[in-house]
Amino acid sequence: MSKNRTTQNKLIEKIEQSIDAENTLSHFYQHIASLTKNGKIRKRFRAFAESAKQNKEILSLHLEELGVRDFELENRCSFCQINPDSFSLNGALNLELEITRAATLFYKDLSNGSFNPDEKMLFRRLMREKKDQVAFIKKEKRLHEKDIEDHNSNNKNLTVPDIFSKLLDKRI
Repeated sequence: MSKNRTTQNKLIEKIEQSIDAENTLSHFYQHIASLTKNGKIRKRFRAFAESAKQNKEILSLHLEELGVRDFELENRCSFCQINPDSFSLNGALNLELEITRAATLFYKDLSNGSFNPDEKMLFRRLMREKKDQVAFIKKEKRLHEKDIEDHNSNNKNLTVPDIFSKLLDKRI
């Protein structure tokens, strides 16, 4: 097999992995949006989900341009077998952070391995997008962990009468 064919096969494999990652991210971003109470943050995660869907379409079209027409998402991504509905918000954020980091690396490898300037620009744009998403997810994860910590420290020294009092206050 020639070096050019090997390089193209690696490119195709990385694009397929990126499509799988975008597909999975779309589902996770939607799930996190459904778990998020803050409307502004929920809207941001929904925008991430929509962006992942669009990225998947762009990459799928690019794969077709490379001559691949039989690509199927089924059973390609190791994360695809996980049901996001089984995760708490913190668990979903952790896994989403891991997948987004992996997608960032896919795009970095694709950008570094591409000789086509348009391709290189596309992969760099996708890499920057994923880096921004990683930063946002990290921030949300820290805020969520702080909320849990604050909640636990506020409720640590409550007695049974204090808990009943709080419950009654909420009912009134």
